Amino acid sequence: MPHSNNQMVKATEEILRILENSKNESELAMDRFPGVFLVTDQEGKIIRKNNAFLRLFPEAKEMMSLYELFSKSGAKKIQDIFVLARKKLGQPFEFELKVEERKLDLALSAYAWKIEGGKFAQQYFYSIAGQDVTQLKQAFQLNEVLKREISSAEQVQNIMLPQKNLETAYFQLCCDYRAASECGGDLLHYQVMDEKLRIFAGDVTGHGVGPAMIAGAVRAAISIFEQGPLLSPMMALQKLNQCILDITKGSYWMSFQIVDFDFRNSTIEVAQAGHTSIYSLDLNKPGKIGWRDFEALADDVSGVLGSSSQPKFHSQKLSMKPDSLYMSFSDGLYEATNEQGQMFELRRTFTHFLAPYQEKRDLPLTIDQVYAGLTQFMNQQPLMDDVSIWCLKFKKPIT
Repeated sequence: MPHSNNQMVKATEEILRILENSKNESELAMDRFPGVFLVTDQEGKIIRKNNAFLRLFPEAKEMMSLYELFSKSGAKKIQDIFVLARKKLGQPFEFELKVEERKLDLALSAYAWKIEGGKFAQQYFYSIAGQDVTQLKQAFQLNEVLKREISSAEQVQNIMLPQKNLETAYFQLCCDYRAASECGGDLLHYQVMDEKLRIFAGDVTGHGVGPAMIAGAVRAAISIFEQGPLLSPMMALQKLNQCILDITKGSYWMSFQIVDFDFRNSTIEVAQAGHTSIYSLDLNKPGKIGWRDFEALADDVSGVLGSSSQPKFHSQKLSMKPDSLYMSFSDGLYEATNEQGQMFELRRTFTHFLAPYQEKRDLPLTIDQVYAGLTQFMNQQPLMDDVSIWCLKFKKPIT
């Protein structure tokens, strides 16, 4: 039996609330409703209708006036549906359809349900209610603008990402970036020099458009640095710290690392600003290699970019061995938490890396397998934070 008028209004309000909360899925959400939903412009012309509406009124034309739809013939059609429902139910209920010609955005919601058993089996019954959706329509329009702007920001950020794979006679590098939303707050970039390779990796607090803008500004600053004389990793960190402070005024922080690989002298120089450690793995180590064989480099405590005008950063220079791996990643990987509250942790990260790499010795495939392991651990749930990974294999020195 159809709901009372008060219940129908409440049901309509609930639909509108769901739509407003569904954000960029609002269009899809409308078509999922079992009831009719439509939106008109100020002239009463229907500009949006869902699938249920098309089933009820297949004859409705594009931009048909709401008042034309509910003319005598249209109103009679709905009236007949309710008469049939009343007759089949054998119980009286009130029904009144009134559409006033006023410049107002309207949503009409018709609710249908089917009796599965008894003498009324397979019969559909309807109830209908109306609601002013002026604010909802404005929200739709604003949402479309935001979607276009976010899409543009996403395209710009994708342009800034480095080539994923780079291989020479002396090294192989693989980089990967997965954002938790349309725009991410991680930064990953590398600079190729004659006998050196410099890697920049950073992670702005949070994710989304705001952190992505900060990451973009830092990426622009790096491009300017690359046009001038080569700065040491520590000096570059200090200049980037001032850049972050000038932009964010302390409202955003960014962990960061700058790593120089010198393939002639077989050295690695690291400058850290609170970022995840760099881990090394000697592939020539005797015996069976396990996840505990990854060793942390430059693991001393350090400050982050943007937190202070005189932060404490950590720098270290070490020798490299041929046939060694060097890897680092943002904390969105090992801090990812599943529904049971368990973290992915370093052990799972290294375990999911080792098995496919030892079998195939294929870095891009191995990184994909790490993400596959993370996805399985998260039970297909979306990432809560951005994840970036870089991994370098040092083959041999330049002679």
